[in-house]
Amino acid sequence: MRDTLLYAIALSICLLGPVMYAQGTQPVVYSPGNGVVTPKVLKSIPPTYTPEARTARIQGTVTVEVVVLPDGKVGDARVARSELRPYRGKDSKDSGTVVLLTPAEVTKSRLDQQASEAAKRWVFQPGTRDGKPVAV
Repeated sequence: MRDTLLYAIALSICLLGPVMYAQGTQPVVYSPGNGVVTPKVLKSIPPTYTPEARTARIQGTVTVEVVVLPDGKVGDARVARSELRPYRGKDSKDSGTVVLLTPAEVTKSRLDQQASEAAKRWVFQPGTRDGKPVAV
């Protein structure tokens, strides 16, 4: 895209705390520390910027918390925080009018959903505990 900076959304990956899955069908999810090594990003996928957000000239950061499974794929992912604001850069070509979306409109624009979907496509070197891959 020609204005990548204008349309960029930063995607931060955080790790969820310990989570126990019902009836033992899924592994226990560990937090880093106490012998648990944090997963490392091998492949990151940027989120797709939505036409609604581009029109409204929105930029910002969406933080997605994920569980990295023992195979390095992302299991659970959820938006933990979304800080979006209008872009007011020097290369702005409009008359200075900025459309400011309400939180409901931002949600409607699907930016959080796009960030979450992108995070689910990330690939990690799995976290380990005692040298064995575990969900982190």
